[in-house]
Amino acid sequence: MDDRIGESVLARRKQAYEDGEIIYRQGEPADGAFEVLSGVVELVRDDGSEPVHAATFQAGQMFGEMGLVGDVTRESTARALGPVQVRFINRDNGLDMAQPVVRNKGILGQLIQQIGGVTPPEPTPGEPFTNAKGPGFIQRMTDLMQPMEGRIEVRVANFNDDASGIVTKKVITAFDRFRDVHARPLGRALEINVNEDMTTELSRAAKLARHWLAERQADILIWGHVPPAGSPVHIHFISLATWDEWIPGGFDLTTDLPLPAHLSGPYADFLHAATLSATVPASRDKAKMRLAALPDAAAMAGIAMNDIPSDMTSRERAALYLCHGNILSSAWSAKRAPEYMAQAMTAYRQVSAAVRLEESPVDWAMAYKHLSSLVYLKADADNNSAGYEESAASALSALEVFTKDETPYEWAALQNRLGLIYYKLGYEAGHRETLRQSLQCHQNALKVYSKRRTPVRWAEVMSSFARTAQVFGEHVKSLEAMATAANAYQAILQVRDQKKGPLAWAATQNNLGSVLFLLGKKAKNPERIEAAIDAFEAALEVYELRRKHRQAAVTGKNLDRARDLLEHMVPKNYLSRELMELDVPLNENPSADSVDVSDISADRSGGSAVH
Repeated sequence: MDDRIGESVLARRKQAYEDGEIIYRQGEPADGAFEVLSGVVELVRDDGSEPVHAATFQAGQMFGEMGLVGDVTRESTARALGPVQVRFINRDNGLDMAQPVVRNKGILGQLIQQIGGVTPPEPTPGEPFTNAKGPGFIQRMTDLMQPMEGRIEVRVANFNDDASGIVTKKVITAFDRFRDVHARPLGRALEINVNEDMTTELSRAAKLARHWLAERQADILIWGHVPPAGSPVHIHFISLATWDEWIPGGFDLTTDLPLPAHLSGPYADFLHAATLSATVPASRDKAKMRLAALPDAAAMAGIAMNDIPSDMTSRERAALYLCHGNILSSAWSAKRAPEYMAQAMTAYRQVSAAVRLEESPVDWAMAYKHLSSLVYLKADADNNSAGYEESAASALSALEVFTKDETPYEWAALQNRLGLIYYKLGYEAGHRETLRQSLQCHQNALKVYSKRRTPVRWAEVMSSFARTAQVFGEHVKSLEAMATAANAYQAILQVRDQKKGPLAWAATQNNLGSVLFLLGKKAKNPERIEAAIDAFEAALEVYELRRKHRQAAVTGKNLDRARDLLEHMVPKNYLSRELMELDVPLNENPSADSVDVSDISADRSGGSAVH
């Protein structure tokens, strides 16, 4: 072929597109394929609702290959992600046209490799070689026709201080080889005013980001900023659903992931694992896929930790260790493998080893918060009091940074954790003062969790408070403490719904029955025993209906004891005045405000000897 003819053909076939421009549309006749010369091209498929991502292609890769096969229509829409140059390859003479232009593996070689995974012959010495990696042709067509169910939808905001958009695009393309995550550009930046109160700014940014995610039916937003050249890019996450501050490894708005800006190799693996870990799935399919993918993703992310860039600062290393701990904690939650828990605890301990409190207080405190949760769970499984004490020490370390005013939910979660720890230690050893500490910590948590704003958390903390108050009352023989527990359980039943959460509702009824039984027995009050029987019967009905045999057996025994006691109890009409005065009144219509959560002292009723 004459060189001038080749050049003129090349000029005619090269086409340039700006960001968002359509190269071809789904349903149009296909009479050829395209090769990406520069930039990034995305294929999307319209399934009748929202366009669905099919694949992304970079320089040196082909797309639309079915146009070379025969008379077909386009199965998807191709559009430019940023400035793009492509070459059109006509079906009739595509291979002839391609040879003078492509001097790496050749169009035919690329097509063979993409379809069958066969490696074509190496190019002759001196010729440039492009090792373009990506999903094979068959896999791409399969994904196009039937996208993977439950994949995580990621939107990437324009990174701040990324004027050229190069880093933003690298973040998007880093997900290309992962089928369980689909990343698309948001097309706008999420800006933070560093001169304003950071807590307020982050809250505002989260609200705006979640609005954008809801509009796009996406799961998580990735955003961040690009420091001066030579520094890692700083990546942040905002999930559509809020993170659970009680779960070890939960991300939050301050979590910072520093990674090399090229985001290649193991660092793309790390970003993928962190994204899975930071996502709170909105559907059962997404949750199932996330749990299945997390263990392998965590293992791949660990490779990056073996080669941390030497130019990272101590603060950046600490942030990376924290994110690694979060990934491992999420993997442990998915698989419950002890090795993931041990590795996560090691990662969190590395944070405090890498940085001092005053250098990076939030990362330092967050690591101790997550460490406290994991150590508590391990101590609970092993029934190890030393583990409880280590968990308490870690929680107290985190509370050096987290305060009720600045970080209320982290503070309340730690207070509740301490309440659980002190209950375990006090219950096992029978230490009244330790139980008092448990009550005080739960009271602190209830200063943040409220019946109106956070009813689920409020009910959980109130339930722990009531259980501790009941045990404390039994230890010090205080009817007043047990009456406070009964009032708390009755208030919880105003929040817990039998239809929406039948098992939690039944557990509360059983607990209420237990404390009413004790109150009635000690004060010889048959009305309390009758109320206990009603509560046990309500709980038993749910357990039997749900076939919860173990819970049903326990509640059934409680019910039998209550009925036996009522049969042998002195009738109420014959109660002495002294015994009547020993009984502590309950609130007939308790509310959150009417439950007495003041510090419970020793028995002041004068009835400590009543059994």
